[in-house]
Amino acid sequence: MLQLAGAGAGLMAIGDPDQAIYGFRGAEPAYFARLREDFPDARLFRLGSNYRSQGAIVEAAAAVIGHNSDREEIALAAVRPGSGPIRLIAVSGETAEGVAVVREIGRMVGGVDMMQADAGSGGTRSFADFAVLFRTGRQGRILAECFEQEGLPYRLVGQKAFLQSSSVRAALAFARYALDPQEGLRLLHAQEAIGATDESGELAALVTEYGQLAAGAGAGAWVRRWRAQFGDSGDEELAQLERMAGVAGTLGRLLETVLLGSEADYEQRGGPQGSEAVSLMTLHAAKGLEFPVVFVCGVEDGLVPLRERGADLAEERRLFYVGMTRAEEELVLLRARSRQRYGERVEVGVSPFVGEIPGGLVEREVVEKKKKVAVEQLSLF
Repeated sequence: MLQLAGAGAGLMAIGDPDQAIYGFRGAEPAYFARLREDFPDARLFRLGSNYRSQGAIVEAAAAVIGHNSDREEIALAAVRPGSGPIRLIAVSGETAEGVAVVREIGRMVGGVDMMQADAGSGGTRSFADFAVLFRTGRQGRILAECFEQEGLPYRLVGQKAFLQSSSVRAALAFARYALDPQEGLRLLHAQEAIGATDESGELAALVTEYGQLAAGAGAGAWVRRWRAQFGDSGDEELAQLERMAGVAGTLGRLLETVLLGSEADYEQRGGPQGSEAVSLMTLHAAKGLEFPVVFVCGVEDGLVPLRERGADLAEERRLFYVGMTRAEEELVLLRARSRQRYGERVEVGVSPFVGEIPGGLVEREVVEKKKKVAVEQLSLF
């Protein structure tokens, strides 16, 4: 830094140590203090006014982040008027959690006829007003299934793990070669993708076929054809690639997104297609965004905070803080009482971060699973 900035005249750095959530990429709150050590004459301006969220959300988020002992005290205050309670909904399990989210959104956009509600016929909200945040990719897949089943439009953002599957890697390798068959270094990967040799002539025929398809159709059609010929109907990873391709438009744009895209560029759409959709994304991918209504799912000890892979508790708290402060008007937290982990169902407790929110700010609700009622047919004789 000293080599780049010299004595520091004209240097300005902007950031929020409370939102340092990418420790695995080297981001640490300590860098802010280190900067002041390197430039002791620097003037520090603390910005504590929150123009995004209503009062209860800011107060709750400030209380949570205040438990990080390595944090410099910064007073946070809401500028926006209005202040409703933060809702904490307890459900039986992960599927019930998804159903609860879908029903809450349905209610807010206007009831049963959700597509009419999206056109503004009955509700006070549109689908684009909602974000559903979660900690892990598996949660996102379960939530997406609930949206699919209920027919709600959604966009699943920031899910990259499917790109590591062998079937997706094969499709992408062949796509690169089909777009530029003169690139010799890609030949071997293309051969491996289809299991063919040069002598068979199959590779050349397929390159011609898929090259023409790329030129005349969109990326969605290209992946759909590949999936039908080389994939498996039950391959969810290829299905995700197809949805992502539909958003990308062209095959070249799809490959560019895979190579250079940020987390927010990995988008798959589902449900009825339209201009507006509910955003489903990880807490990490939500940084920098804002929505009128935010649902944070999996607010349980073990997910928020994550208790594996040596997760840092202070960073996990910052991540929860980021999720909370994405909400402008309404914040809904959800927790399951049991969740499937490593092949077995286990009881889980509420996140300790909930206990750091002043009790008067939280409205607790319990959604019980409806029991099936046995029906006995009466005899007329």
